[in-house]
Amino acid sequence: MAIGFYFVYSSWRLFKKHGTPESFERSTYLVTEGVYEHSSNPMYFGAFVFLIGICVLLGNIVSFVSPVVFFLVINYMFIPFEEEKGKIEFGQEFTEYRKKTKKWI
Repeated sequence: MAIGFYFVYSSWRLFKKHGTPESFERSTYLVTEGVYEHSSNPMYFGAFVFLIGICVLLGNIVSFVSPVVFFLVINYMFIPFEEEKGKIEFGQEFTEYRKKTKKWI
């Protein structure tokens, strides 16, 4: 859970540092440093790891449905939308960033 929290918090701090929103508003800065050097979606990765940690703590196999559903929704709905948005807002800079950075980790 601590690793998940680290990724979420580090991502959020970098967004605040550069004054770019963490919502679906227009982005003002393409964050490519820190945890974003290794993953283009460290907030989602962190949340996913955090959810898995909760499931392990609960010790209930059924609880593992939530991280699976989270992953599927994020990976097939949110990330494609955000990648298209990134191409529109940052053009070639975003395309080059995505070429060298993994979607998850």
